[in-house]
Amino acid sequence: RTPHTLAPDRLETSKKTPRIEAIANDKLVLDDGSRKIEVYHQVGTDHNDGIVMVYLPTEKILVEVDAWNTESVTAPRSRNVNPYMVNLHDNITRLGLDVVEIVPLHGPRTGTMKELEERIRPAN
Repeated sequence: RTPHTLAPDRLETSKKTPRIEAIANDKLVLDDGSRKIEVYHQVGTDHNDGIVMVYLPTEKILVEVDAWNTESVTAPRSRNVNPYMVNLHDNITRLGLDVVEIVPLHGPRTGTMKELEERIRPAN
């Protein structure tokens, strides 16, 4: 509600009240009649209690942040698996999402579900 007086953004200059929607029961579906976007609460992560991931079911794409940044695809495998990556995989499995491609908001490139599964297996 505080005005952005130094560098007003488009919301501030439009004078519109933002619409905020809660994710009830860990899922929110946005549907315009021709396409669905599913927003899920990513449960069990130690990173942030309010972190979400977005699933595009038609394209089988999952958009996520701070769980897998995909630079690990080319890094040597470690005996210590990143718990955020395991949690991401656990959430995808728990929700029964048919994910093919994963888009990290902080990563250098997209990854695949197959690559994520490979990276969460500890090195021998």
